[in-house]
Amino acid sequence: MKGIKLNWRREVGCRMLDAGCWIGKGVILFFWSCSNFCMAAWPRNFGATGLFVPRPANAKPDALRAFHCYPWPVIISTIQIRANHFFWMGLIASTLLSCNVKEVSLPIFGERDVIGTDTVYHTIAPFSFVNQDSAAITNETLRDKIYVADFFFTTCRTICPLMKTQMLRVYEATAQMPDVLLLSHTIDPEYDTVALLHDFADRLGVESKRWHFVTGAKDSIYKIAQTSYFATAMEDKTEPDGFIHSGAFLLIDKQQRIRGKYDGTKEEDVNRLIIDIKNLRREDGKLLGND
Repeated sequence: MKGIKLNWRREVGCRMLDAGCWIGKGVILFFWSCSNFCMAAWPRNFGATGLFVPRPANAKPDALRAFHCYPWPVIISTIQIRANHFFWMGLIASTLLSCNVKEVSLPIFGERDVIGTDTVYHTIAPFSFVNQDSAAITNETLRDKIYVADFFFTTCRTICPLMKTQMLRVYEATAQMPDVLLLSHTIDPEYDTVALLHDFADRLGVESKRWHFVTGAKDSIYKIAQTSYFATAMEDKTEPDGFIHSGAFLLIDKQQRIRGKYDGTKEEDVNRLIIDIKNLRREDGKLLGND
């Protein structure tokens, strides 16, 4: 327009013919975009800090989303290229857009049937067990609850101590989530009596209203492990402790569908579980908001 002149060197920070300057800024913007794209496409593989920036070893799961928007290209640009209005406005806009990444729903495990226009998913079969307080625990107890299930026995000397250490992390991480419970099934009900499970829970320092240690008929426990949770749980006299079971933690949603399976002996897998619990709560909140 007449009377308006742009001082490109002042506003953009590059001379019109300064190819090196333009290429440098282009490269930074390119890697910035790659970082955000990779975070959106593969959030679990790239952690939550973006491309080329290692995730801090002591990062807490509930802090990871905040790192998603960490502007690492700003550091590079500050060192390499003088700040200017257009360049910084572009980076700020890119950051804001990257924070609005659409979240992908967790998968639903198991077989499914299509009946008319409805899809019927695999759910946990009806059960009735007794917890450490002698209270009956059934599917109804867990109605409208998200819960994490596992299988163990108190005299286990192999993976169970690791599993309980990691489940304690889940217990602590969900302390402010009243709709999240933990459900641990003993696979040695003949030895793990209600009184012994009560003592076991006391030694862990956990509340029975949030973490149920349940016992019941051996066949019922083994059946629900194998057919409902797709987990291994059985007697095996060749094993050191006489039983064999998987170290899996199963994430169950409020419709009692399996939404995740995690190695309960690995810290990184449990970190992912804690993040997925929060994602599942957000998903449930959105569904309620649409009703």
